[in-house]
Amino acid sequence: MKKIISLLISASIAASAMSSLAVSSAGTDTDKDIALFGDSIAAGYGLSSSEHNYGEICADYLGGTAANYAVSGATSTDMLNKIKSLSDSDKKTVKNSEYIVISVGANDLLHYASKRLLTFGSKKKLLQDGVSASDIPADPTISDLLRYLDIEKVKAYAGGGTANMIELGAELKKLCANLRYDDEGYVGTIPNIIIPNIKDSVSAIKAINPNAKIIIQTVYNPFQLTTAFFGSASVDSSTADMITSNFKGVIDELSAQIKKLDGVQVADIYSDFTALPEGVKPTAENPGSASYFTNIELAGEERDFHPNQRGHLAIAANILYTIGDLHDDNGLLTSTFLSLNNRADYPVNVIDRYKTVAGNILQGDVDFDGKYTAQDASITLRNYVLLSSSEGSILSPIQKKCADSDHDEIAKADDASMILKYYTYVSSNGKLDFESYFASLK
Repeated sequence: MKKIISLLISASIAASAMSSLAVSSAGTDTDKDIALFGDSIAAGYGLSSSEHNYGEICADYLGGTAANYAVSGATSTDMLNKIKSLSDSDKKTVKNSEYIVISVGANDLLHYASKRLLTFGSKKKLLQDGVSASDIPADPTISDLLRYLDIEKVKAYAGGGTANMIELGAELKKLCANLRYDDEGYVGTIPNIIIPNIKDSVSAIKAINPNAKIIIQTVYNPFQLTTAFFGSASVDSSTADMITSNFKGVIDELSAQIKKLDGVQVADIYSDFTALPEGVKPTAENPGSASYFTNIELAGEERDFHPNQRGHLAIAANILYTIGDLHDDNGLLTSTFLSLNNRADYPVNVIDRYKTVAGNILQGDVDFDGKYTAQDASITLRNYVLLSSSEGSILSPIQKKCADSDHDEIAKADDASMILKYYTYVSSNGKLDFESYFASLK
């Protein structure tokens, strides 16, 4: 055992200087087109020219094309009007699309929330210097909120004492109640606006393409703000928890209503963006994964609640998983994942969905980088040591499957040794795949 550990540590140190083998598998074109409707999330707002939105990734996987009719800033009303005003050419495209994907509802919620929060900010002098109530648009967007509200002033206000916390909490509760409920005195944005518009949009799409498989995304909660975001000892975790939990109730309600709709499938993006390891409960310090899949906690102009490339990859994998026509991929889904420079931090249960959709579950490739390296062996060995000391596994279910090189359903030191042996083999230009190599040694 000591010899194995010593060998693995030495190999890990040398790994970065040695060559490794990239592996891919052939994909299967299914020739199924996709059309997207909705808001900036579907439109790919915030991505660079070299990045890919999830519509592109899904279309590449399906072997078809993506027609994207999403418009940044669109509300559910805007989307319905867009569908009703399609040109004959666009209607033909929709009619020929196998799948229709809808991302909508966030702007309806955020317009109301932004207006209310900016009004509150104006009263409490929390706006940016030089900004007054007269500068607030009649129907502000989340971009207006981020532009006009001074986050540092909000942080200071939240840390200014119990009275401020109570007042902020009351405002958030009133705001969220107006989004959720349609009782007398409440706006009822979800039941009175979003859901009826989605139902009408589905009917309008079905009138064009009765056979379309319509997939509706749930809306994720971008306000999963961690305690670290506030960056001040004077603001305890209850502040972050108050913001997160209030908006969680709204998103939960919208998700529940979407899941009740007839004739559609639901891609539960909300759950992925809230993902935590199995058995781990959300806390103010770790409320979910929205800050990984978006740039909501970055500073200044980089702060953005829209999905980044990691987020678009997660949405694509979820939609494809919902569609269910899965195959090994060697296209855009895989290459986008391999382009991420921090994929090791990808939330564990979301990476499992990605690997299920991408296929190519390479025996021995424990860190999912498409290569065999000493790092894979080191992770396997570390997991075994932790299990032996009763600290618990650090591997996800699919990682365990990849690490279990001898197929005895236990990832242990012998498996780490096999991975390292194969890494040495491929580093010397060996051409056999993992299974064939070890079969040849028998």
